[in-house]
Amino acid sequence: LVLRPGGAFNFTIAGPDGARFEHFGCFLDLQPGKRLVWTTALAGGWRPLPQADWPPNFTCILTLEPVQVDGAPGCRYTAEALHASADAARKHAEMGFSDGWGKATDQLVQMLHGRR
Repeated sequence: LVLRPGGAFNFTIAGPDGARFEHFGCFLDLQPGKRLVWTTALAGGWRPLPQADWPPNFTCILTLEPVQVDGAPGCRYTAEALHASADAARKHAEMGFSDGWGKATDQLVQMLHGRR
């Protein structure tokens, strides 16, 4: 897998009620080990996607920063979701976006610790 600006991706989120939300998007910026920026407003090759009513399109900025945790090397992970409007951000919040993101992050940490 080679990530590159303008490259396409897709993923599916399953809600607790079984609803499935398919997303398509485009990587905007990649700085290995430091930063990943992507959006669901564009498809691969920078092609515009229609504005989704549900779930709303958004842009994500993930940053990684090396830190010391209890004397061992660690990482501070920061995720920022940018929405086109306050209404879109509110709709995303109402669907449990922040809680879901936190659960996915916890699962990622558990997976990484399992590989040690």
